[in-house]
Amino acid sequence: MNKLKDFAYSLANFSGGIVSYAVGSFYMFFYVDQLGLSASYYALAMLFYGIWNAINDPLAGYFSDRTKSRWGRRKPYIMFGAIPLAISFMLVFMPPQFALDNQTTLFLYFLFAMCLYDTFFTIVMLNWSAALPEMYNDEKNRSRVGGISQILGVIGAVGATLLVQPIVNAFGYATMSIIFAIVSAITMLISVYGVREKKENMEEEPLGLIESFKQTFSSKAFIICVTSVLLLETGKILITSSMPFYTGYVLGNDLGVTIIMGAMFISSMIFTPLIVKLAGKIGPKKTYQLSITLYCLGTLGFFVAPNILVVAIISLFLGFAVSGSMIMPNVLYGQIIDEDQIRTGKRREGSYYGINALIMRISIVIQGFVSAFILDSTGYIANATSQTSEALLGFRFLMGLAPCVCFILAFIIIKFYPFFGEKLQELREKSAKLNDIH
Repeated sequence: MNKLKDFAYSLANFSGGIVSYAVGSFYMFFYVDQLGLSASYYALAMLFYGIWNAINDPLAGYFSDRTKSRWGRRKPYIMFGAIPLAISFMLVFMPPQFALDNQTTLFLYFLFAMCLYDTFFTIVMLNWSAALPEMYNDEKNRSRVGGISQILGVIGAVGATLLVQPIVNAFGYATMSIIFAIVSAITMLISVYGVREKKENMEEEPLGLIESFKQTFSSKAFIICVTSVLLLETGKILITSSMPFYTGYVLGNDLGVTIIMGAMFISSMIFTPLIVKLAGKIGPKKTYQLSITLYCLGTLGFFVAPNILVVAIISLFLGFAVSGSMIMPNVLYGQIIDEDQIRTGKRREGSYYGINALIMRISIVIQGFVSAFILDSTGYIANATSQTSEALLGFRFLMGLAPCVCFILAFIIIKFYPFFGEKLQELREKSAKLNDIH
C-alpha cells in the first residue's frame, strides 16, 4: 500500500470531475438556450452521439486489454490522452463563428465537438477506472481508494459548479473552458504516477473481440448491475442537464446551479467516509440500494420545492446518495470482474469498462429525447425572460418526477444482483486464492 500513489491515482477523478460536470451541467443549456439550437436538432445529435458510442466505447476497452507497452496496458492512454481531452473539452464551449450561421452548421458542430470530447474522455477515464481492480484485489482497498477518488472527484465537481457560472458571467464560456482545461490536463498527468499494473496480466493472451463480447454479456451479474446503473445515470443526467432551466426559470436564481451542486457535493464529501464504512458493514449492494432510495426521495422534493432555500436543504440531504452512487458501482464491477477472472482465467477490466461506458452513454440519448419532448410539448422558448406555466411544470418534471422513475426502476433491478451474503463470501475466497491474497 502506497498512500502517496493512491492519492496521485485518485487525482484523475478530480480532473474528470472538473470537465464532466462542466459539460454535464451546461452543454444542453449552452447550445439550446444560449446558442439557440432547436430541441429537435439537439435530440437528433444525441441519437448520433449514441451510435458513435456504440462503436467507440467497446473498442476502447477491447484495445486497452490487448495493449502491450513498456508503460503497461492502461497508463499510456491516460498519459497521452490527457492533453487531447483538455483540448476537446475547450472545443465544446468554443464554437467557431461559422458554426453559428444556421441551425444545420450549429447541429453539425455540436455533434462533432461532443463526439470528440467523449472519445477522449472515454479513452482516458476508462483506462483509469480499469486500473483499480488490478491494483487491488480486495474490496477493502478498492473501497478505500474509491473513497479517496470520490472525495477528490467531489472537490473537482464542486470547483466546477461553484466557478462555472461566476467565470461565465464575468468572462464568457470560452475563458471558463480554457481555465478548466489547463487544470484538468495538469492533474490528469500527475495521476499517471499512481497507476500500477501487474506485468503478468499484460502477458496474458487476451480473448478475441467476439469471444470477449460473448463472455462479458454471459455474466448475469453484469447485465443486472449495468442496467441498474444505466437507469441511475439516466436519472442523474436528467437532473444535471435540466438544472440550469429549473434554477433560472422556476426558481429565478442565476446562481442556483452553484448553490445546488455545491451543497450536494460538499455534503457528499462529508458522507464519503460513512459510505465506505457502511459498505464494509452491510455490503456494497445494500449501500447502493440505500443511495438510490435517498436519490428517489430527494428528486420528489425537487418537484414540489417552492424556493431555492428548500432546494438547497434537499441537496445537502442528497450528499449521501451522490457519494454512494459514485463509489458503489465500481465496487460491484470489481466483484463482477473477479468472477469473470475465475470463469475465463483472464483480467478483462478494459472490456467490462468499455461496454459499461457504451451502455452509460445510452443515458444521454434517453435524456436527449425526453428533454426535447418536454421542451417542445410545453412551449419552451429559448433565452426568454419568462416561460409559460406549462414550461415551468416541464422543468419541474425533468428535475423531479422523471429522475425518480429512473431511480425506482434501478432499485428494483439491482435486487436481483447475486453477489451478497454467502455467494459474495464464496466469490471473495475464490478470488483471494486465485490472486494469492493472504
